[in-house]
Order: sequence, then C-alpha cells, then structure tokens
Amino acid sequence: MTKQVIATTEDTDVAALAQILNEEQISALIYNLQYLNKICVPQYYTNDDQARYYGFQNLEDMNDRTSHYYQHIDEDMFLLAE
Repeated sequence: MTKQVIATTEDTDVAALAQILNEEQISALIYNLQYLNKICVPQYYTNDDQARYYGFQNLEDMNDRTSHYYQHIDEDMFLLAE
C-alpha cells in the first residue's frame, strides 16, 4: 500500500518529506527542481544500483566515502564565480 501525503504551505519539515518519498519520487523531485533552475546539481545518485556501478557497496557507503569532495566543489565554484 502506498502512503498518501498531502503537503501544505505550512509544511516545512523537509527531512520528514525525504523519509516519505521513495527513490523514484526523490529522483523526479530533484530533476524537476533542476529543470526549474531552483538548484544546480552537477551529478547526483539516488539508489544503490548507481553506487554499486561505481564500486561502492550501496548509496550509504558512497555518501560516507565521498562526502569530503563536496567541500572542494564549493571552493571551486566560488573561484569560478569571481
């Protein structure tokens, strides 16, 4: 059975929303936000199959082992924006 959630403008708990959405819905949300120019995502991964393709055990393992790269991306973006 699928959970049905009705979100209102008062809903601000993004973490709770992320727990409710399945992988396909999260991927669609990210895609649409990027399409609407609300976010810029150079590359993102949303499931364990993508992580395993690159040699990781699962998405959590990929996040744990690559999280330090995001700091360097931010630093590079600031340099490019100057």
